[in-house]
Amino acid sequence: MAIPFENTLSASGYGSLRTGWWLTGTGAAIILVWCFVAFSIGLPVTVSSADGRTVSATESLDITSTSDAPISSLPYQLGDAVAPGDVLITFDTEPLRLELTRSRERLAALRQEIDSIDLEIASTADSLTGELDSYDMAIEALAARTEETEAELRYAREAEALYRQFRAERQIDALQYARAHTEVAQIELQLQAQEAEYSELLANKRLAMSRNETTRAQLLRHRAGLAGELAELQPEQRKIEHRIDELTVRAPFAGRIGAMAGVAVGQSLQPGDWLMTVVPDREFEFQATFVANNAAGRLRVDQPARIRFYALPWTEFGTLDAQVLRVGTEERNGTVRVDFTLDTNAELAAQLSHGLKG
Repeated sequence: MAIPFENTLSASGYGSLRTGWWLTGTGAAIILVWCFVAFSIGLPVTVSSADGRTVSATESLDITSTSDAPISSLPYQLGDAVAPGDVLITFDTEPLRLELTRSRERLAALRQEIDSIDLEIASTADSLTGELDSYDMAIEALAARTEETEAELRYAREAEALYRQFRAERQIDALQYARAHTEVAQIELQLQAQEAEYSELLANKRLAMSRNETTRAQLLRHRAGLAGELAELQPEQRKIEHRIDELTVRAPFAGRIGAMAGVAVGQSLQPGDWLMTVVPDREFEFQATFVANNAAGRLRVDQPARIRFYALPWTEFGTLDAQVLRVGTEERNGTVRVDFTLDTNAELAAQLSHGLKG
């Protein structure tokens, strides 16, 4: 049985209405879910820079002339790679080296003379010690003999007194008494001679000490003069050595000669004249400029980033991963500066150079 056309239109209208309500409900649900995710969870936001370029993480160093002496060595040319400590330029140091040689020779002579004086002072002290010891031994021996002489004198005087008594009693004659008296006189003379010898020994000992002190004082005075000259020459020598070091300019870090003045060996410059610029090797950062309104509140330290370089098409070389290092806080001409650290382990990092834009 054929279905009336009116019934077909009615069924079709009902189906279309039901499909429209279903689509509308699904779309509303999707919008609600998106709003929830956007405002509750937070969708990632991509911000692109206006421009940027690769720069050395360590600043380039300008090498300037340190002397008006002629250039004696200039081993590197523009673009050459240098390692830390490599000699970049040497000025003529021959006059300073001759002066340094004379200074070193004079210092060596002074030290040798001072050592000789020290040995002489020690020898003088040893000599005095030996001389004083000999005087002390002689004085001790003389003191022992003097004691014996004094004992003999006491015995002789007692004998003389006894002989005087015997003579008074006429028990001995005058000759025997005279002999006893003469013996006392001789012993007294001997004792006087020993006392005189003792005084002479003491005087000689004091004279030896005084002579030694005089000699030692002279040596010490001479040594002090030499030490003073030595103290004056040592800083002068260090100044000459430092000046020679200044005339030998070395690379402070690994890099390359990024710029160079038109100078040649034998040419003289004025102190402070620019010679060359050393650019650090492969220690790069990326400096980018962002529109301030786009960056405000969106860029933070440690956020990830991707960099495309104009000279290295991303379709061939890809992009380089980076990370926000610092975000500028001052706006200039509607822009803000942001610095990035680069993934140096990536294959693209080998293509980096100072000033590469992206």
